[in-house]
Formats: sequence, structure tokens, C-alpha cells
Amino acid sequence: MALPQISFKEFAKNPIVGLLFLSVISLGFTSYRHQIYLEVRIEKLEVEIKSLKNENLILRDKIIELIKSNE
Repeated sequence: MALPQISFKEFAKNPIVGLLFLSVISLGFTSYRHQIYLEVRIEKLEVEIKSLKNENLILRDKIIELIKSNE
């Protein structure tokens, strides 16, 4: 899909419409970049959650061992 073109003549005739057009384009680009950033962030957090779960299991096992040894 090709982006709509706006010429200088059209922009000069109606600058408000031209600015709104540029605003919509920039808003769409910003939204797309934010979505990509969030997807990457979610992937990193999923990896971090897995490592924290593993650490939690190890610590839980150590606590159980300590409790059993003190009995």
C-alpha cells in the first residue's frame, strides 16, 4: 500500500489539513514503534520471569533442607 502524497500546492491551499495529515502519519509511526518496543520488552521479561522462578525453586529447596536439618 502506497502512502498518500501531498504536494506543496495542496499544503499551501489548506495548511491545516496538511498539518493534520502529517500529525496522523507521525502518530501512526509512533504507535508502531511503541508496539515493537513493548513486544521486545515482554520477551525480555518472560526470560527474566523464568530465571526468577528457577531461583525461587532453588531457594525453596534450601529452606526445606534447613528446616529438616534443624528438626
